[in-house]
Amino acid sequence: MTNNTGWTAGRGQGLTFGTAMNAADIDSLATGHSVMSSVADIANQTYQDQFADVAVELVIASTTLAAGAALSLYIFDKYQIDGSTSYYGDNSLTSTGGTQEAYLPGYGLAGTYNATITGAAQTLVVATFRQVVLPTRAFRFALGNSLAVSLAASGHYVSYVTYNISLNS
Repeated sequence: MTNNTGWTAGRGQGLTFGTAMNAADIDSLATGHSVMSSVADIANQTYQDQFADVAVELVIASTTLAAGAALSLYIFDKYQIDGSTSYYGDNSLTSTGGTQEAYLPGYGLAGTYNATITGAAQTLVVATFRQVVLPTRAFRFALGNSLAVSLAASGHYVSYVTYNISLNS
């Protein structure tokens, strides 16, 4: 029997895309703002998945994006330092999620997508964050908008899959 290394479906979400952020969390997200997901905690302390791919589809007003337009993906892992009070990341985004904040966090950056600049007006921004390393405890995703344009009032999707490395596939 030959041993080799390969990918295997995660024990949590697995290879079927699931909701990473509710659309309402990011509706009308202004540039320079960020928001943590209001989706229930992803229980990675139980699943122990190693990686995620996160797919993002955002609607914007017809705009020609300029150099520097970007999206940031964050992971806010859950802590209980004193054994009773829960914090997500550096506690800069509200612990219930879904509340848009007028800054970009300095904590938990999992990836940056530099928008494709086509020189033509576009109404859709599509990004993929691949091989995002997951923490060993519960967490939530967060998204930061540096596109220099606010997101539309609806029509957004942020989904994810999880996977691991199999050493004996």
